[in-house]
Amino acid sequence: MDDLKERLTALGARRSPPDDLLDRTLARFDERRRHRRIGGALAGIAAMLVLVAVLAVILTNREPSVPTFSRYHDPSGWSVDVPPGWTSQPFRFESISAGAEGVQISNVPLPDPKLPPGAWPAADQQALPADGVSIVVAPQVPPSIWMDGAVDLPMDFPGGWAEASISGALQPDLYETAFRGGEVTFIATVTIGVQASEVDRSTLREIVRSIRFDGLPTPNTNETASTSSPPVTASPAPEPELRREHDPFGWSVGVPAGWRSRQFGFASGSVSAEGIQISNVELPEPGL
Repeated sequence: MDDLKERLTALGARRSPPDDLLDRTLARFDERRRHRRIGGALAGIAAMLVLVAVLAVILTNREPSVPTFSRYHDPSGWSVDVPPGWTSQPFRFESISAGAEGVQISNVPLPDPKLPPGAWPAADQQALPADGVSIVVAPQVPPSIWMDGAVDLPMDFPGGWAEASISGALQPDLYETAFRGGEVTFIATVTIGVQASEVDRSTLREIVRSIRFDGLPTPNTNETASTSSPPVTASPAPEPELRREHDPFGWSVGVPAGWRSRQFGFASGSVSAEGIQISNVELPEPGL
């Protein structure tokens, strides 16, 4: 028994000769295992690089979301785009000397526009914040006045608009224009705060470009008439004959028969005025 143990110990302690077949086989096995590990790591890195490239292409080609504009339709026949986040506020007010009805579109909520004497309705400058933007559109009152300087749609901004002067430091910019729609002249005013952003200024330009005259609504002719009695058609009232009064500033107005038209002009200190007064009775010149 002891003799067998000594032989086995001697066998385990022997050295393999050079180029032993067993050693060469084990070495090749270890080398192949290392190559498989390296190849697997390289394949994982390549797959990750491909995934990153695909994501980059998707993000680059993705189209930016386009905000959806809502369409405002005015009862007087014109319409305009209202951007998201902006407000459209119809208004109507009358005074002893003037009245106005239209809509105000602004990037912030605002009170009704103001109608100073002798001016067009515009945003309330006291309520407009420094970054506020407003556009006011209304039919010309009275509608019979046809302004020779009115432009055709579509129109742009600020080209073709007259810049009105506002006294005082850090006051908003005020622009005015008139455009034609059907047989009516419309007036528009734009008020821009001194700190209005370029984004809101650009959006305002798109609003102006979107103004269209769609025409007055067509009466509903599908309503069935009552069969109890035949419809009675009233004879239309004859339209009065008007003579045309032309103002030196380029506008004109129809004067009915029997009415008076008087051109006036006066100056008082630093204030002056001239124009036309039309009345159904004889009146003195207007006062200021």
